[in-house]
Amino acid sequence: MAGSLFDHLLDPAAASPSSPAVVDGDRALSRAELSRAAERLAGQLVGQGLAPGDTLGCLMPNSIEMVVAVLAGIRLQARLLLLDPGLKPAEVAGICDRASARLLLVPPGAASRSPADSGPPSLPVPTAEELLAPGTPPGGRLSTGDGAADRTSFLFLSSGSTGMPKLVLCSADHLRNVIELLSAPWPHGSGDRMGTVLPLFHVWGLRHMLATALRIGAPIHLLPAAPRQLAAAIARERITILPATPFIFRMLAETDFRAVPDFSSLRLPISGGAPLTRDLVEKFRAKFGADIHHLYGSTEVALALVADPSDWTPSGGWRWRASPGVTVKVVGPDGREVPAGTIGTLAVRSSACASAYLDDPVASAATFRDGMVITGDAGSSDADGRFTLLGREQPMLNIAGKKVAPAEIEACLRLHPAVREARVTGTKTSSGDDSIGALVATQGPVTAQELRDFCAARLATFKVPRDIEFVAARTAGPLGKTHLDARTAGMPPFLPH
Repeated sequence: MAGSLFDHLLDPAAASPSSPAVVDGDRALSRAELSRAAERLAGQLVGQGLAPGDTLGCLMPNSIEMVVAVLAGIRLQARLLLLDPGLKPAEVAGICDRASARLLLVPPGAASRSPADSGPPSLPVPTAEELLAPGTPPGGRLSTGDGAADRTSFLFLSSGSTGMPKLVLCSADHLRNVIELLSAPWPHGSGDRMGTVLPLFHVWGLRHMLATALRIGAPIHLLPAAPRQLAAAIARERITILPATPFIFRMLAETDFRAVPDFSSLRLPISGGAPLTRDLVEKFRAKFGADIHHLYGSTEVALALVADPSDWTPSGGWRWRASPGVTVKVVGPDGREVPAGTIGTLAVRSSACASAYLDDPVASAATFRDGMVITGDAGSSDADGRFTLLGREQPMLNIAGKKVAPAEIEACLRLHPAVREARVTGTKTSSGDDSIGALVATQGPVTAQELRDFCAARLATFKVPRDIEFVAARTAGPLGKTHLDARTAGMPPFLPH
């Protein structure tokens, strides 16, 4: 299967087959063991009736078994649907239905689910030790490809403003190109040790961490999220590259350690997923002696802009530059580039950009235009070709690095029979993240806790509104739309929505 994405990621020229590939605490797999475990799981998937091009769901937390599951899907040349294990069953079932998932991989020991239940049948992934045990049956016969184009593809969730997450479709070539682009601004190689606390189901965790580490022959360490344990692991494993969100870097910078951990190996902390403040850069440097670099991208564009600590302007804010191999423009509503200094929308072109949303031609036409991705982020350029970011044109909430569409939560609240209308937005916390709140107009008796419980049964925990205020509703305007009364005494200062 020469030329396949599977072979590209596990190319023996990148590192010795005996070199560590993935490390999770006291468990580890070499590159050869990882390849063999993935081959065996892929054979078992063939035995379940899966064929190249079929959609395979993966609902697993970070673990060695998840890495094996992802590579098994790539070896099978499936269309991999990566899902957040924090999603509720109804959310998972709905997304799997939209993606036509044939099977859902779940963690070892999880209860399997039959096709009669909501969503596709599920298959608990065997442990790596079970897959590598002598005498483990190889399963069904895997395709060799026979020179045909690699059918591997990926579906990543991208929060939409309509209340329904969009499914971003990425090809095998897309993933190859992402890996090449990522080494351009900040080179890294097989001598590095890459650490991630980022979830591998997320586009950043899978593309920027797992796939890149495998391709360059560097081990990837799956790190704990708790700040003291995370810091100890970074020091113990001599991590050199740590992509993370500002939330994670702030936890590390503000934790009171008895003895500050030794981060002398950490040459490349990279922040993304949310705005990075100058005070956090300075706190992290003062405590650990390492400078945080900044990255701007999205599920659709992968990598677009980068900034180093020296790119902070005296007036406040970052002066971003387009990453090598990426074209960035600021465009107006007509899609034409606007003059320097004019506020518009960032548009991105590169070999790593996605080209469509799955089965959503309307959203695809709005986002993917003339070979560029219209990001929905406002910004401007200057005479030197640097960029200033001003934030989302359609507000998104940032919950510990996870993007949440207010419309999705609003749609859930409106399902409750006592809710007439709802408006969801957020207020900034001291960490720079958002706290979800909601204004609700009712048409029957209900308490705030009942509405939180209602949302918790249908949405991931991080999407449940914390602050709920009941307000009056009125009908106004030529279309007779319902509007919420602006009187919000006692409400926190929500961001515009």
